[in-house]
Amino acid sequence: MEKHFYWEWWTWSADNKRDFSIRSLKLLMENHVADMTTSFKWVGWIPLKINCFVWRTIKNKIPLVPNLMRHGIAVSSNLFTFYHVFDEGLDDVFFSCGYVSLLWKWLAEWSGILPEQPFSSLDLERMLNQVNIEKKTQNLKLSLIYCTIWMIWKARNASVFRNEKRSTMTIGDDISMFTFN
Repeated sequence: MEKHFYWEWWTWSADNKRDFSIRSLKLLMENHVADMTTSFKWVGWIPLKINCFVWRTIKNKIPLVPNLMRHGIAVSSNLFTFYHVFDEGLDDVFFSCGYVSLLWKWLAEWSGILPEQPFSSLDLERMLNQVNIEKKTQNLKLSLIYCTIWMIWKARNASVFRNEKRSTMTIGDDISMFTFN
């Protein structure tokens, strides 16, 4: 985006019209992701904010402690504890922590469409890039994965900022209700 200092408006430089639109943002993100090893797939069944959040998560561009510190933001490490995950790296929060590992295992067994639980962001990337399934099944699988990542993030924030501890079954219920509602 460019700000014109003599005039009081912003222009969107991602398309020729200079007007912001969700379509131009989506095209920009898809083109940007094409440079990465992960080919991000948009799922129209779930809210745009979840698609965008998962895209940012895959790029490791969410406000986790290591990312905040890398940008020079001082963070007291004891403020950020999500079910005893003190390192709070991407894999720690979303995949390898015992709490979320149980959630992914339950989801793989419950859904029957996830081949296995992801143990790292590399496992997730491999699952996202599977193309040998029909489109409807792929969208359902992606919806489950994206909503799970979103619900883990919400549970992490509730734990960190409000000291609320939610059971994996409660989050699992939220995922199934959110995905299939």
